Amino acid sequence: MTVENDIVSKRRKIHKDKHRMRRYGISPREYDSLFEKQYGNCALCGFPSSKYVNGRAEDLAVDHCHYTGIVRGLLCFNCNSSIGKFHDHPELLRKAADYVEFFREKGMAKDPGFLYVDKRKEKTKKAKRSLPKCVYYTKCHNAYRSRVWGKDYREHTIGYFDTAEQAAEAVDIFYNNGQLLTEEVKTLLDAIEGKRLPKKNGLPVGVGAVKDNPNKFVSRIRVGKKMLHLGTFETIEEAQSAYEKAYVAKREGREIETNKIKK
Repeated sequence: MTVENDIVSKRRKIHKDKHRMRRYGISPREYDSLFEKQYGNCALCGFPSSKYVNGRAEDLAVDHCHYTGIVRGLLCFNCNSSIGKFHDHPELLRKAADYVEFFREKGMAKDPGFLYVDKRKEKTKKAKRSLPKCVYYTKCHNAYRSRVWGKDYREHTIGYFDTAEQAAEAVDIFYNNGQLLTEEVKTLLDAIEGKRLPKKNGLPVGVGAVKDNPNKFVSRIRVGKKMLHLGTFETIEEAQSAYEKAYVAKREGREIETNKIKK
């Protein structure tokens, strides 16, 4: 992030804090407290922010009662706008739920296959929710990913792990140490047994096979919008080692060594 973008983001945050205090009577500390209690997710659907502007996730909206003015929680854009369109009317919301449920049952009665598909979807949802919070299974990497929301109001992938328990341990470390990716937190995360770089298509990320010579492997890393070529190697281990060194250098802000070609 450049200095100019950093200044713009700080101004945007100050403006939002003043707006929340003026309209809802909620201070930045109270907003952060609600955000922590909800683990960065919507209080209604349980998912992170659903609105993105210029590739950046928007903050969760402050939901309040339009009759009493009491703040109820933080909601994503979809849930907050949906409740608002029903004018906070409980009877209207119940009628909408009955309406949807009536036609679902009608469809099940007409087509038994519909009932089977619906049950299968329910089982899939239960299987996903059985994982700890902020832990997701990625099939292409065959690993468990820890994805969290920090105090900088950004989403972070803090690691890929062999088991869900290891991924949950990483989430606990992140939330118990200020919800920021400091050097101390990164050291604690690296010490977790089972943490590894993700694999894609059978090869580690950053490593690919050479088309003309399948016995050699090329190593690349993304820097900004470009892919930086690190070199061509005889084995997967050498290519992966070059990628890991470049990854550490990129994270620490050092210059990445390139043009190391081994024939």
